[in-house]
Order: sequence, then structure tokens, then C-alpha cells
Amino acid sequence: MSPMGCGRKGGSKWIFPLMKIVTVAICAAVGTSLSAQTVTVTLSTDAAATTTNPGDGPGQSGDLRYALLNATSGSTILFNCGTLCTITLNGPLPSITKNLTINGGTLGNVIISGNGTYRVFFVDTGTVELENLLIRNAVGKGGNGGLGHIACGGGGAGLGGGLFVNGITAPATVTVSDVYFSSDSAIGGNGCSASGSGDGGGGGGLGGNGGNGALASGTYVNGGGGGVLGPGANGSTTTLDGAAGGVGGGGGADENGNPGSAPGTGGAGYGTNSAGANGTLDAAGNGGFGGGGGGGVLAGGKGGFGGGGGGAEDGGGAGGVGGGGGGSEGGAGGTGGVVVGAITGGNGSAGFPFGNGSSGGGAAAGPDIFVNQGTLITVNSGTLGASATGGAGGSGAGSGTFDATPVFNYTGSVNGSTTKGPIATALTASAVPDFVVTSTADSGQGTLREALTNAADFGAGNVTFDPTVFATPQTITLASSLSVPSSTTITGATSGSGTTLTNLVTVSGGGSSSNFPVFSVASGVTNASISNLIIANGHTTAEGGGVDNLGVLTVTNTTFSNNYAGGSITGGGNGGGAIYTLGTLAIAGSTFTGNSSAPGGAVSAGSGTVTVSSSTFTGNTALGPYAGGAMFINTGTTVTITDSTFSGNSASSGSAGGIFNYGTLSVTNSILSGNTGGDCGAGGGSTCPINGSNGNLVGGTVALSSLGSYGGPTQTMVPLPGSPAICDINPSTATGTDQRGDPRTTSYGTATCQDSGAVESHYAISFTTDPAATEISGVAFPVAITLTESGSPFLGASESIPVTLSSGATLSGSPVSASTSTANGVASYSLTATNATSVSGLKLNAGLTLHAPTAVIEAQSASFDLNLLTAPVASAAFNPTTIPVGDTSRLTITVTNPNAVALTNMQYTDTLPSGITFVSFLAGTCGSFNVNGGTFSISEPILGANSSCSVAVQVKGNTIETANDTTSTITSSNGPTGAAATAALTVEGGLIWVINANGTLDSLSETGTQAGSAGTAGTVGTYGAVAFDNAGDVWAVANGTSAVTEFTSTGTVIAVPGNAAAGVNKPTSLAIDGLGQVWAANANNSVSVLSSTGTAVTPSTGYQGGGISTPTGIIIDNSGSVWIPNKGNNSVTKIIGGAAPVVTPTVTGTTNNTLGTRP
Repeated sequence: MSPMGCGRKGGSKWIFPLMKIVTVAICAAVGTSLSAQTVTVTLSTDAAATTTNPGDGPGQSGDLRYALLNATSGSTILFNCGTLCTITLNGPLPSITKNLTINGGTLGNVIISGNGTYRVFFVDTGTVELENLLIRNAVGKGGNGGLGHIACGGGGAGLGGGLFVNGITAPATVTVSDVYFSSDSAIGGNGCSASGSGDGGGGGGLGGNGGNGALASGTYVNGGGGGVLGPGANGSTTTLDGAAGGVGGGGGADENGNPGSAPGTGGAGYGTNSAGANGTLDAAGNGGFGGGGGGGVLAGGKGGFGGGGGGAEDGGGAGGVGGGGGGSEGGAGGTGGVVVGAITGGNGSAGFPFGNGSSGGGAAAGPDIFVNQGTLITVNSGTLGASATGGAGGSGAGSGTFDATPVFNYTGSVNGSTTKGPIATALTASAVPDFVVTSTADSGQGTLREALTNAADFGAGNVTFDPTVFATPQTITLASSLSVPSSTTITGATSGSGTTLTNLVTVSGGGSSSNFPVFSVASGVTNASISNLIIANGHTTAEGGGVDNLGVLTVTNTTFSNNYAGGSITGGGNGGGAIYTLGTLAIAGSTFTGNSSAPGGAVSAGSGTVTVSSSTFTGNTALGPYAGGAMFINTGTTVTITDSTFSGNSASSGSAGGIFNYGTLSVTNSILSGNTGGDCGAGGGSTCPINGSNGNLVGGTVALSSLGSYGGPTQTMVPLPGSPAICDINPSTATGTDQRGDPRTTSYGTATCQDSGAVESHYAISFTTDPAATEISGVAFPVAITLTESGSPFLGASESIPVTLSSGATLSGSPVSASTSTANGVASYSLTATNATSVSGLKLNAGLTLHAPTAVIEAQSASFDLNLLTAPVASAAFNPTTIPVGDTSRLTITVTNPNAVALTNMQYTDTLPSGITFVSFLAGTCGSFNVNGGTFSISEPILGANSSCSVAVQVKGNTIETANDTTSTITSSNGPTGAAATAALTVEGGLIWVINANGTLDSLSETGTQAGSAGTAGTVGTYGAVAFDNAGDVWAVANGTSAVTEFTSTGTVIAVPGNAAAGVNKPTSLAIDGLGQVWAANANNSVSVLSSTGTAVTPSTGYQGGGISTPTGIIIDNSGSVWIPNKGNNSVTKIIGGAAPVVTPTVTGTTNNTLGTRP
């Protein structure tokens, strides 16, 4: 039954390629026996019996073995034996002959290991469901053939390491759902060579070996066949019969040629008497899945899937699905039997006198699953690392062949297919499972340590880091070393790109207070890999502070920093501050810095092979008198280095701060320079690379940047402009990438070339601030050039870049050089170009030599025009332009810069005409204003492009004249002198206005002469009211009328449109306020207001109330308040500020003509 709910499956979620989180629901299965039960495995141990056949043991309550034996048919076996329950078998589990469901719950939680020795499940009969299990290291091993005299048994077949589905005696149906098979194998049993120690030996079984023949008192007897699980019994001197075969080799016969004990599904062997006489009953029985039985007089037993039976006198037994039996005297060896897929048992060998033929080895197939005559259904299940090996034949006999297809079907059914042979698609060829680290702790759930443990359990794994937890730099600090298992890749998290690409995961040892390497790779470990990590603070008194490698390890894009191994200093080992290796080590794209040891500050290679490519070693130290600041190479070790940089490492004098070599060293396209104590040393007849050979730079000065982030996940050292490393290999056809992942070649205006060392430079310069489209001759303008390396601003050093100007103008100080900033890679310039006339189409040129004479980078600015500046423009204006003598006018000066660039230090000077004097400064937007007698000046430090500033002053006309202000100048420090501004002010004498009886108005000068023509359109009466505005115009009203008329100073009449609308009613007095508004005190006890242009301000009723009563006048004071004397009630009305509210009465007269106070 299925425990996944009443249907087939519950919900599921993948957590790595073959692992799911499975929601399990338990419900009663319809039609199951009332005795069906749920059995829970609570122990991860396996109590195998210590009997001859350990698969027959009873187990222990709570373990899987006990559950299989004691669960009733229809039961479900579940597991509660820990978060990660690994059951390692100590013997084969008992055969299953009933209906069972075995469910591991969450896939990945339950692991059943065959311990590299045993099969896990053998389903003989029944309906069985296997769900959510990991089956690993299971082995289907065929038994070896038993020994005999004239013949011996063939090797049994190795079939179905993880699962064998039999179904011979009764149907067997197995469903495999969400089951993962890892590192399972099938191994055929070995055949044997006949000897004089007995008669016919039994064939090897699926599990057990065939029984051996026995010799007692000179009488030969025959051995029994091997069983499914244990070996067959040896021959007996009491019964002379061989034991019965199980699913293995046949039993032997008695000495008279009579059949032995009844065979199982193994072949029954027939023997002969010791004399070897012919007999009619001497034909041998056939082999089953085991090897053939021992030989008879006429023929050896036929082989099954195992090797052929032993030989007889006349001929070898024919092979079944395995190889043929051994031949007899003069007879040929038996031929192989039925070929299934790609496997057969090994053929037997030709016999010798009395038929001493050797038997063939057993075949091997289906390391994960073998289906005999049963039915297999697979759902979401996979395989990884399955293998099969055929058994070896006896002397002169053939070995069994093998087929490593994980699922093999003989005559049964797999997913509906009845094809004999391999069923390639029954299990998915799974990718290596992923284990995601979600914690920065050292141990526990979600940690790196747990992930590596899981990978070891599964036999492989891809270990990655959760991108949310490790979105920023994180450190995992260890309390003990981490072991990296085989076929396991550790890949750290990264962020950014280009120069910001960063490794985010630091795995840190315990520092000086600890004594263990950060990572350990044991002997026998293969295909281990570490990438994109920072391995730091490892500390050991022995060797390998960062990594102690005894296996096969690849390190990529990783930084090793501040690791220590005492080595010979502490007497504990052979050094290697970052890595000690005795196995196979490959280093690519990695950086070693700040590591120390004795010997080999960074790497100590004790034996094996080491390859280093595109990597940087700097700041590493060999301690004391020991050698190899960066690397020590021991005798017998082979090291190959390409495209790498060794610089800035140290050792004592003569001990080579770079590399010390006692082994075999090959170096290509690399830098060994700037190391203290020597760049390379050698002993014991070994050698060092030579400067200039194979693209190497050894010794001398190689200009490199300091170690920094210049792109890629590790810090590097970039060749600086002028370094001999740049384009050292020219031309070059190299392919691939440098340490940062950039192309390995470049071109600086020459043929494609290559730099020596770990980093391929990719410099470029560009104008990031171009000249403006138009610049002004003699005026400085800014320019900026950015130096980039590999597409990003170069911050590794400050570089001087000269700039020149194309012909057509002169660049001051040409060439002008500026240095790039290490903060942003930008060189900033202030350039000045001059020319007598305007010129167009100019360009700036910049260049930087990287490696003389051919490696040069250049840049050109955008095109620009060089123009001459236009002089600033000044304007002056008086307002009003005509004033009476002794009166004042407003003089406004405006200075405008018409250029597209600013004018600096603008200065305007104005000397007033003698009849005009300065009164006061009124307002201004220019920088400063100064006055000295009749001369005043205006200054503006920077008058912006196409902008202006202005100043307004008050002046007084002292002489009747028309005064012209023309004596002004305007200058700037970067432009030509501007033209003088002009303005005229008319100063007139005082005028006498006469209102004529005929309604006209005359104006007379102070000398009594006619000053203007008389008005002709007015209706001014004899006793009209009159007021004068600031412009010199006269506002008047004829007595008894309701019309106000405006007269200019020349007597011209200007119609006033708003009389009626403003409520003007026979006003007795007029006044004008500071805004030019005309106020009229009306005979109807109201006040009307007209604007300066004669339009109505008040409504048609005027202002009323306020105690106005027969007003006799109207006066406006300096504060703008309006005062109205009232004849009708002997009071004064004040309209405060020229607007409501109206205070009435404000002043009340008394009988003694004194004024009271305001209420």
C-alpha cells in the first residue's frame, strides 16, 4: 500500500535535482488485511546475525532487519531514526516474500548503505513499494565457483546491487518511487581451476560461493551449490551427497553418478566415481543464476548467468546465459550460452586428462536494479555512479562480461517493457545533488559542515550558498577542519560584476589559538573542487594551514590569506601555509597573500603533481631559514606554472622568496620578480626558468600595481603603463582568459600581443569632459580624461597623460600634462587656447605609452571652435526723464554679457554731468557699488554667460539743462572694453500754473514767461481744485462740476475715463498719493479714488461714512493715510493707510479750537 495518502502521492518540492520535500499522509489501504500495520524503524544500526548466513539473522527490535522479518503482509515500514538516518548494513537483508511499503519520508533523510559489500533489497515474491529512500554503496556479488577435482563450479552472476526482483516461484511486483541509487555495483563471481582435491565443485550463487568437493580416505565427493545468501555446503564423507543449490550452483552427485540433492534454481551438478568410469547417468545438470555444477563423465553442467560448469571426460558443459563449462580430456571448452544484452558468463577451459577443466567467471549487470521474472515500476527515481565488473575465470577460462546499465531486465517487465537486457531509461541519470548552505555557524543544520557530510553520504555533491543569507560578505569560523569528500564541488557566493565582483564567503580557521587546517582532502578522494571562497586564518603546527591535500583537488577563483603552517619551524610537518599537497593539485584564477610557513609560505608540494594557471602570489613568507616564500617544490614533484605572477614574496637571502625547486618545474608566460631573497632558487640538480625564455620575466623590475580589486572575484596585480610585462609576447595567438576572466590577448595599435603574468592589461583613455562646442580665445576651459583598465576606471596608480592641440591655435604650455586620480581614474585639466582670429574644427589629442615603442593608447576630443569674446554692453536710463530743477530722478544702469562664457572682473565706471549729483543708492544685483564724488563704479567678479546685472541710484538735477550722461566705461579681465552707455535728463525751472476763468490752464516759468500752451479741452472753473503728481502732470476740477481733468506739463489735456465710475461728485479738494492715485473729497460727503491713469478705483458711490460732512480739503501724509477736514461737523476724518477701516470721527473740534486725542 502507499502511505502517501489514499491516492498515489502527496505534495512535493524539489530541494536538489533528485531530492524532494514530500508531504506524507497515512491512511488505511482498501482491501488490506486487518493484520496490516505500521512498523517504525527507530534505530540506524543493523544487528546482523553472526551465523554462517548473516542474512538469516533475526535483527534487533527497532532496526530495519527486524522490521522486514516481523512486519505482516500489507504493512508500511516508516523511519524515525534521526534527522539524517544512515543505516549501514553488516550483512545482506532478508529476502522479502510479502506485500510491503517501505517509505523513508522526506527524501534524503533515510540512507541505506550496502557498506560496499552487500545487496540492499532482494524481493522474491509479493507487491512492494520503495519510496523516498537513498540506496548507496550496495553490491550484487556473485559467488565464486566451488573447487573440485576433475571439474569445479562456475562463478555466480553479480546482479542487482540495490534491488533484485526475482519472481520465479511467485509473482513479484516492485514500485520504486523517489528513490535515489548512488555508487552501487554488480560484481560477478570468479570461476576456478580443477584440482585433485575432490570431485565436482558446486557453482557460485547470487551471493554465496559454491561448495567444495571433499576428500576422505581417498574417496572423492561433490560439493553443493551456493545459495542466494550464503555459501553451499561442502561435500560430506558421510552421505557422499552435495547439498542442494539455492538460487545458485547445483548440488554435486554421489560417487555412483546418481543425482545429488534436489537443485534449487541453481544448476544441479553430477559427479562420477573416483575411477571415472563411463555411466549413463553422468550428464550434468544445468546452471541457474549461479555457475554450473561440477563436471560428470560425459558433460559438465551448463552455466547459468554465472560461469560455465566444470569439465567432463568427453566435453565441457555448455554455457547457459553464462559461459560454457570446462572441457574434458581432449575435449574443447564449453561455449557461452544465451547472450543477454551485452553480458555473458566466461567460457570454461579445455580439459586435461580425466577432464580437469576450469570454469568461467560470472557475468555482472544491473548494479542498481536487476529484474528476473518480476515486474518493476519506476517513478521519479535516479542513479549516479553505478558500475559493474565481471568475475574472473579459472586458469584458461574466460571472465564474465558486464553491463553497467543501472537497470537490467532478463525475462520480467520494467515500466511495461519486456525487452531482455538493459533498460536505459528506467532510472534518470541524475545530476550531482545540490546542498545549499543556509547558516554561517560551524555545525548543525544548514551549515557547510553538514553539507559536506551529506555529500560524503551521497558519494557526490554540489555545495552552494544561499544567495539571501550570503548576499553580503559573511564568515564561517571553524572549530575543526572540514573534510572534502570525492566528487564534491564547493562554490562560494559572489556579488557584483567587473571591478566590483567579489567573493562573499570566507571560511576561517581558528587563527593562532588553533591547530588544524581549514580543509582536509584525504588520500583516495577524487574530483574534489573548491571555488569562489576566501580561505583564511588556518593555523597548524604541521602542514597545510589552508588545505591539507592528499587526494585529487582543484582550486579555482579562490583567495588564500593569512594562513600558517609551522612545518619545520615547529617540527610538525612539511609546511605549506596555504596548501600542502602530496596528491594531485590544480590551481587556477586564485590569489595567495599573507600566508607563511617553513618551507613554502603559500604552497609546499611534497609529492605528486601541481598545475598553477592564471594565479597571483604576493606577500607570502617562508619562515626562518627555510625556502620558497611563495612555493616550495620537493624532490619527485612535478609542477607546471603558466600565466601567473610571483612578486612581493619573501624568504631569507638565497632561499628564494618566489619559488624554490628540488623537483621538476616548467614555467611559461609568467612573472617572477620583486621577491626578497631571490626570485627562484633550485637544488639537487633542478633548474629555474630563464628571463626572456618561454615568455617569462625573471628578475629585474616589473612595474605592477599593488594587490587590488581590478575585476574578477580575486584581487590581482595589473602591469602598469611602461611595464615590460605589457605586450611581452608579441605577436601572440593565445586563447582563453586571464585571472579575472578577461581575454588573454590585447592590441595596442600593433599586432595582437600578450602580457606576461596572471593579468592581461586592457588599458584605454578617453575624453570624459570635452571642450565646449565653442571656446573663447584666451579663456581657460576644463577638460577631463579617464584612464580605464578592463573597462573600469584604473585606480591602481597615478599616471601622467600629456595633451596637445591640433594646428590652428596655440595651447598654452603645450603639451599640458595631468595625472590621473587613484580615487576615480580621472585626469583633470584647465586649458587655454589662443588665436588672433576665430578658428573652427580644433581637436585635442592625448596619448599614453604603455610599452615603448609600439604599445601606445591614444584619444581625441570632440571638435570645437575657438572664438573671440564680444564686449559687454551697458545701458542707462533716467526715470523720469524730465524733472524740475532741484528735484530727483532714478538712474538705472544695466550691464549685459552677450557671450556664451562668463566675463570675469567686470568693472563699470560712470562720471555724472556737472549739473547732476548723486543722492543715494536704491537697489542692485551686481556684486558691489562705490561712489566717489560725482563718479560711481559697479563691480561684478563673474558676470555669467548671457546674463546681466543692474544698479539703480537717485540723482538730483541742480541746473536747468538737458544733461547727457555719456562718460562711462565698461571693462573685464577676459573680454574687450565695452562702449559707453548714454542717457539724457532734462532739468526744468519751477512752473506756475494758472487756471483761467474760461476753463483753460496756463503754465508759466519762474521768470513769468509762457511755459506751455493753454489747455483747451478742460472745464476748469474759476475756483477749481488742483493737484500735482510726481510726473509733473496737473489734475484739476472746475468748481461745481463732477469731472476731474489731467493736464500734462505742456498743457495737453488727458481725458479721465473713470469720473462717473469712481463716484466723483463736485469735489472741493484733490490729493495724490505715493502710488499716483488721485483722491477727491466730494460735495456729497464721500471720497472717490482714481488710478494714475484715470480709471476708477472706488465704486460709483465712492467711500462713504466715516463722519465725512461737507469736506473742505483732503491731504495725504507720508504714511499714506488720508486726512479730511469736515466743515459740517467740525471734525477730521482719517483713512488710515489709504484704505478702510475708516475711523470716524477721528478728531472732534472744541469751542476753544483745540484738538482732542484719538479715541
